[in-house]
Amino acid sequence: MNFPETQRTGRLAELKVEEIFTAWSWTVGKDYIDTGYDFFVQPDVNKFRGNRFLVQVKATTCSKRGRVAKVSKSRLGEYAHNPLPVFLVWSSSDGILHWLHIQPWINLNIKRLTGSGVAGVKLTPDQTLEDKETFSAYLTKILKPAAESKTALLDLAHERSLYLSSIDPRLEVRAGVSNGGQTYEIFSKSEAVGLGFEVTLKNDPKNQERLTDAFLYGLPASVDASMIRFKGSDLFPALGMEELRGTLSIQPSTAWSGSVTMYPGTKHSIIAPTYSIRATLYRGHKGFAISNEETDGILDIKLNGDSDDINKEHINISISLRSNQIGVMPIQYLDDLGKLGEWAHESILQEGVYFDLSFEPGRAYLTEGGENFENIRPLLQYMVIVGRLQKVAKALNSDFVVDENITFSEKDIEDIFLAYNLLKGDRIKTKVGPIEFTQTSPIDIESENRFHIETQIEINLAGRPLGVIPVAIALHGFSLDQSHSKQQNCLVHNKDGEAFMFYNPKGLH
Repeated sequence: MNFPETQRTGRLAELKVEEIFTAWSWTVGKDYIDTGYDFFVQPDVNKFRGNRFLVQVKATTCSKRGRVAKVSKSRLGEYAHNPLPVFLVWSSSDGILHWLHIQPWINLNIKRLTGSGVAGVKLTPDQTLEDKETFSAYLTKILKPAAESKTALLDLAHERSLYLSSIDPRLEVRAGVSNGGQTYEIFSKSEAVGLGFEVTLKNDPKNQERLTDAFLYGLPASVDASMIRFKGSDLFPALGMEELRGTLSIQPSTAWSGSVTMYPGTKHSIIAPTYSIRATLYRGHKGFAISNEETDGILDIKLNGDSDDINKEHINISISLRSNQIGVMPIQYLDDLGKLGEWAHESILQEGVYFDLSFEPGRAYLTEGGENFENIRPLLQYMVIVGRLQKVAKALNSDFVVDENITFSEKDIEDIFLAYNLLKGDRIKTKVGPIEFTQTSPIDIESENRFHIETQIEINLAGRPLGVIPVAIALHGFSLDQSHSKQQNCLVHNKDGEAFMFYNPKGLH
């Protein structure tokens, strides 16, 4: 015998596999140097667009364990990392050629690749190479261009995640795509992993302030950096993170959702107008912070203190209106602004603000009065103005917008309060000079009488029209002067005369 029986069996199986692919008019080739694969095969170029796959043939003269091919674990590891599909073709003792796409099998049996030696790979009975239709259909599925797959992005992200997660055993990576860019989330596989980074901030005081708030109080922050260098893992070069520039986003690992409710005065009241906002509690190396920066409301609030005990520490409070939220639509639609104005008005009257901070770790209360209250009084006064304006604009169905560039004069503010008081039903004492009019029918009045006038006033703010309010004016203690002519008359204000203006919902008629 020139060679062992096992070599004869294996060679005959290879010849049979080559014959089958050649009969299908598929190109079959071999590498000049043994690379661990028996063939590379290029199927129908018109259908598969030049894609290729690799084939490893195994043969046996006996099948005591059924359709099980023995493959070295080291070889299986090479198959797993090959970018081309690898098919294991096994010839049983009866000469039937069974096939198996080996990479999916490896992914499902990855634990069996540990250590040395061989692994038994069981092949399915219904996947035989003699069935060209089934084999071609499978190739069509796996050789489909990535762009044609419904799950292309998910599949690629999954493969990218697996590769990156294999670089550093301490870290797991989740790859994704967002807004046209690649995203990566890095997680620790153990409780603590020591990593480091260097940041050179752009020359902007706000960058330093945000970074300080992030470390001291745990607040989320975005800082503009001219250089960011990550250290401590081979994963970072694979992600291109040796030296970056751009925006560094810092997010806290722990945060608690809750609410901040503000009451006028210095204590809780169930009948007082309140204003409540959703917010988040953070903790940092030095103390705590409460912020609603990540919400879309019209009010921006931030509180921080240098202690874990909110009740025992001096708290820094910052409150402001978000002009970028207020100026995006007509003010009449911002009902929250009207509610905020009511709360601010009552707070000014009581000269204090009471904060109810309710979060998962507990509940705390703060009071701002005295000198601290005086610091926020100008803001509260402005809240009252725009709160009143919102209610007026809603009543008049006005398209008036309070954008970032608007400035109200003293006359504008007086007109806002005049319109508000009229529309809520107040009778407003006003000064009225002599009123001349032309009669359309005879008037015979010889003594002092009461007169009623209907008209309308047009409100303009910062040179923009707000709306028109129909009003009536009641004149008490006025006389009719007919000295000039019987057609031209004049209402004259007597010594004790008074004039009151009020809203006339019926309008002119």
